[in-house]
Amino acid sequence: MLLPGGAVVGEVYPELVSVGAELEKMHPNLFNRIARQIGCGSFSSEQSVSEAVVDISREMIRNGEMTWSKVIALYAVAGGIAVDCVRQGKPEYLPAVQRGITDVLEEDLAAWIQANGGWVRHIIKNENTTIT
Repeated sequence: MLLPGGAVVGEVYPELVSVGAELEKMHPNLFNRIARQIGCGSFSSEQSVSEAVVDISREMIRNGEMTWSKVIALYAVAGGIAVDCVRQGKPEYLPAVQRGITDVLEEDLAAWIQANGGWVRHIIKNENTTIT
């Protein structure tokens, strides 16, 4: 099934995964055991998971200075929270991670992403660069 924007997703997804993996290699402990890092130990509900994603994301962007690196880091944080949920034996919380990151993208980042050329322009512009 092809979703709206499926061609864009097909172009962006591999690059997002690649850059995210590079970011995690550069900072291996930053995206592990996020629940512990934020002081909650384990997630007690789907709401706590979604709120953690939203709160961490909004803290990262609260000063108003958005960058593509922060956008990628937001995905890495959400991925780390998803791994935490599975490790805690709560895979049913994974949709809450998705809801949280979707809320942040729609409410806080969509306008910035669009104003900065959108996903595809960013990927094409940065195809041959690496994170430093």
